[in-house]
Amino acid sequence: MAEVAPTKHALVRMRQRGLRDGDLRLVLHCGSQVDEDAYLLTDQDADREIERLKQAIQRLDRLKGVKIGSCSPPFRQRE
Repeated sequence: MAEVAPTKHALVRMRQRGLRDGDLRLVLHCGSQVDEDAYLLTDQDADREIERLKQAIQRLDRLKGVKIGSCSPPFRQRE
C-alpha cells in the first residue's frame, strides 16, 4: 500500500463526514482496492480484521505474566 497524502479538498470532505486521519489509514490498510485510486472497507474486510484483532487479544491475555530473558527459557511469574 502506497502512502497517501490527501488533498485539501479531501481533508475538508473527511471533516464533513466525521472521519479522522486514523480512519483513513485504517481503511487503506484493511480495505479492498476497488479502483486504481480507491479503497472500500467492506463488511468482509471489517469482519476479517476484527477476527484477527480478537485472536491477538486472546494471545495477549494468554501471555500475561510471561517473562523472557536472554539466557533463560520463558516462564510465568507467580502472582
